[in-house]
Amino acid sequence: MAATCGSLPINFLRPSQPDYKHAALDHSKASIRLVRILPGLSIEGRVRCEVHPTTINSAMTYTCLSYVWGPESDGEWIILEGQRFRVRWNLFMFLSYALTKRLNHWLWIDALCIDQTNTNERNHQVQQMGQIFCGAEAVISWLGLDEVLFSYLKAINQSEPIDPELSKRGQQALLGNRYWDRAWITQEVVLAREVHLMACGGSLRLKDLPWQRYKKQYVSGNHNTGTELHRLLRFEPKERGSDAKPSLLYLLWVFRETKCSSPRDRIFSLLSLCGLGSDLVVDYATTLEQIAFDTLRTCRRAFCLCSALIVGDALGIPDTSSPTPSEDDPMVAQLVLSHTGDGYWYWTDTESSAMHLFPIPFPKLCTSRTFYGTKRIESIAFTVNLKDLCISYYSNVILITAYPGRSDFSFQFLGSVNGQAQDTTLKRRVSGVRIECSSAKREYRCTVRFSLGFLLEIARSPRQYVDPLSCYDKSGVRSEQGATPILELL
Repeated sequence: MAATCGSLPINFLRPSQPDYKHAALDHSKASIRLVRILPGLSIEGRVRCEVHPTTINSAMTYTCLSYVWGPESDGEWIILEGQRFRVRWNLFMFLSYALTKRLNHWLWIDALCIDQTNTNERNHQVQQMGQIFCGAEAVISWLGLDEVLFSYLKAINQSEPIDPELSKRGQQALLGNRYWDRAWITQEVVLAREVHLMACGGSLRLKDLPWQRYKKQYVSGNHNTGTELHRLLRFEPKERGSDAKPSLLYLLWVFRETKCSSPRDRIFSLLSLCGLGSDLVVDYATTLEQIAFDTLRTCRRAFCLCSALIVGDALGIPDTSSPTPSEDDPMVAQLVLSHTGDGYWYWTDTESSAMHLFPIPFPKLCTSRTFYGTKRIESIAFTVNLKDLCISYYSNVILITAYPGRSDFSFQFLGSVNGQAQDTTLKRRVSGVRIECSSAKREYRCTVRFSLGFLLEIARSPRQYVDPLSCYDKSGVRSEQGATPILELL
């Protein structure tokens, strides 16, 4: 028995062929697989494809498919190299329409060309994803089964006046398509030599969209479509210049609302587009916390509370205030302070080796430019002026521990939100801070280490309403108004 979707047969009988197993790729090379849709259906009425292993720098020409995966529960069987292989519904519909359009050239499709069950292979293929899309002859952006969008793209392609109602409905269908929310399309579209939008088999080059009209609408401030227009305008084709690539942190902030099944992909999908941070190693087997730490280390020169916040939010990492904090919360940053016993505290800038001295206004320290501590007989108290760590923040944080090395803290935020004073004291066990003290002669030294979760709790505290990237520029170079980086990554 068969159901139909338009004129396409969809067979629901369970196939008799064995499951397809990917042959191993040589990970010492830029090896990939390509697939090609064979003419005609199998005897069971299924789409058939052949698979060909090759390398990115071979003479073979190919086209990449960019699409939304969709729910894992919805899918259909196809035939790969004479064996059955299950694909998700959106990909199945593309293959079916491509078959009717006799699109029989070589394709790179991640769900078919990567063994998704092999973590090592996924790491290898994702690490070279930018090369794969740069090497493609074109990229097909599959927008799904939307007949209104199909009619809209077709009308634009004919270069004739478009019916106002179709123009309105078609633009709404284009802007509202979930394709533009997907994390991976960022590099897939930006790196493409040419992009072809496809819906229900109809096709239009991305550069042929009425970009000028969209920009005028965005500038006019149409609140109903403003956000969606802004999202689409980021993908307007532009001439490739020699400008420095933006940092990974900058891109994470710009594309912070993209969707993906694994939080890791929100970072991995941007590696081919960035300068600072591009050497991050793809590893799907490691924890989210370790990926966050590795990301911060690759962007070390731009490290501050902002960068911790951007990376932590991108990966969905809980902070130490969460009811279910992470069990794997590594110490990621430290601050070393010393008390000389002569009424001054100092900290040393590790880059210039310059020593900075500050008077101690006992009984409590809270002045500008650094992160202070006072030693008492029974406790050690630290006051953090967050603005000295990152210009996007303005409140103070006070930490008091009864004994060095312990983590029983009185944790207090002092600041204001929208002009209203705020003084919230939280007394609890904080596992994300460690203090080690030592003394020699008249010098008293404290090393304070912070976990990622604790940095995120501070970073998510009340803050000024300014761009989180104010303390460094697009490429990751610290701006003149940025705070001196006294908080160091381990």
